[in-house]
Amino acid sequence: MQLTIAVIVMLGALGVGHWWVRTVQPVGVIRAQLRAIDEGMYPQAYDYLSSTAKATWSFDEFVALIQYNPVVMETRVSTFSSRSVNGNTATIGGVLEGYGLDVSEATFVLVKEGNQWRIENFAWGPPHQ
Repeated sequence: MQLTIAVIVMLGALGVGHWWVRTVQPVGVIRAQLRAIDEGMYPQAYDYLSSTAKATWSFDEFVALIQYNPVVMETRVSTFSSRSVNGNTATIGGVLEGYGLDVSEATFVLVKEGNQWRIENFAWGPPHQ
């Protein structure tokens, strides 16, 4: 009985580990973009977008979206508990915390362009406490 429980726990841990490892790179791209935004490096943040996203939002529109949400402009902490990868597409969701008490829900869809993950789409919820 104890062996069965140990095997189940080990298989569960391996499953979670596999899921986590598959999402590390896409989450890293999101966090790198948020750091660039926090540092006011908007051109660098824009470069994390996919070619399709760049065709959807001009640089000026992207900056306007950033400036509309103070939590995105100055993200202190990001937590992404909803993660999935399906082939060359990753969907990552979570919460961004600003330097004040405000938070903003966030969802990102990333695609692989060549060997790099790029942000295809994103949605930042309105800031709230």
